[in-house]
Amino acid sequence: TGKGKSHLAYGIVKKHLLLGKQCDFVTVRGLINRFRMTKPEEETELIDLMIKTDVLVIDDFGRITNSDFALDILNDILDKRSLHNKNGLIVTSNLFLEDFARKNNDDRISSRIGGLCKIIELTSKYDYRLESRVRVNDSNEGG
Repeated sequence: TGKGKSHLAYGIVKKHLLLGKQCDFVTVRGLINRFRMTKPEEETELIDLMIKTDVLVIDDFGRITNSDFALDILNDILDKRSLHNKNGLIVTSNLFLEDFARKNNDDRISSRIGGLCKIIELTSKYDYRLESRVRVNDSNEGG
């Protein structure tokens, strides 16, 4: 938490938008909300959009326990991006892939992410949100 994963992902999206690329930035909860109560043809259309976008960011992956519906949607999107050799997938998470697989009793999605993405671990002993709060408070103490 607070290592800058989402911030880096936003930066990548901003760069690609400036280059005229199509980008989509969504949390897993936001992703699933897009698919709730959709008709089958609308669902197919939404999945196609997520497959075709140049840069797809799935932020806070694994933060919520996913339903079978959520896992099926995620699996479908990842599987089809893989089949279409669509690069440009960024997934941010506080979980390692094996932890996500264990949490959901399913390793299909973590396996696909591992195959589609280069894993980069951001390490720091500080949470930048808390660290910046401390600095602001410290700077005010001197008067």
